[in-house]
Amino acid sequence: MFEAFPTTGDMVEPPRILYPTPDLPYELDSPLQNALNIIPFAFKKGDRAVARLKWDRRLAGTPIAFDQSERTFEWRCRFVDSYEGHSFYELPVGTIESLRLPNADYDLDGVSNFVEFAFSQDDGDDLSTTAENLADDDRQPVMPAMQIDAVTGQAFMNIEKRLNVGSAVTYNAQYSTNGRTWTTITPRDRLFNIVENNQTNLRVRTKAAAPAVLFMRATAAAWK
Repeated sequence: MFEAFPTTGDMVEPPRILYPTPDLPYELDSPLQNALNIIPFAFKKGDRAVARLKWDRRLAGTPIAFDQSERTFEWRCRFVDSYEGHSFYELPVGTIESLRLPNADYDLDGVSNFVEFAFSQDDGDDLSTTAENLADDDRQPVMPAMQIDAVTGQAFMNIEKRLNVGSAVTYNAQYSTNGRTWTTITPRDRLFNIVENNQTNLRVRTKAAAPAVLFMRATAAAWK
């Protein structure tokens, strides 16, 4: 893993190895190995790096002939905040596995563990007690709510996304005119415009004045 610029993800020149340390290549046990576990705290949430994988091939075709080649693969990496890592540090040691599940409700406040994770912001340090602590029912996340523009009568919703989750969480805004059937807002929606959708915010607004009966909600789902 090589140092990368935090904004672009491009490798910093001259190259500087971030992992492993000391600056020696990590040799895989087998060419069939398809995963590598990085030691805890080697990187922080939001860090970027460039991974380099080098293959040295030398297969004997005959006693005197070899199929020999060398190939190098590189790709950009970004270390994201995951629910699994979050729950590991936020829930007390000894918590049973069933209460650690994303759809479980550890603090019995009616909001699932995953929803609390998705709609909470923290101070970037899961080793300390943070504002989104799942075990503290006095610190529920404030869920995004529908608002009405007092001048135009348009309905809108602003969803603040959790920082540094990358594609690990998918956010959507939905609406309903009866409170039972919900429609996810897409760029081609007949009623809503998506004003902004980036790594930090999702903002939607009705194209005209809001219908007399309108419900809105924010949803979050784990990437699959």
